[in-house]
Amino acid sequence: QNAAAKPEPEKEPETAPTPQSPADTAFEVVQMKYGDCLFAEGAVEIMLRAGAAVCIAPDAAQGLSDYTEGKEIYNGESLTKNHMCLIPRGDGRGIMATADSVYIMVRGEYSLVES
Repeated sequence: QNAAAKPEPEKEPETAPTPQSPADTAFEVVQMKYGDCLFAEGAVEIMLRAGAAVCIAPDAAQGLSDYTEGKEIYNGESLTKNHMCLIPRGDGRGIMATADSVYIMVRGEYSLVES
């Protein structure tokens, strides 16, 4: 009699996708004080939760994307509380705190320069 052929075991994919850890996708709460500056090191999402802050953008034609409202925030213009904003790359763009106590939520790599 013919023996039933055994199916070949499935092979592991050569390159398995790397799962992101929750820390990679979580927002970090950052407290800033008047004059502190946060600069993007790459693409960074930010949301102003308390206080006041303005956009820092070395190029007058570029700024931060406020994708809650669908508009550009240019150098020196204020961020709106509870609006999700995107700093698209680490080219000198960021935000400066303009209140004594500022809280922001940040996702992505950044540097903080204290005043």
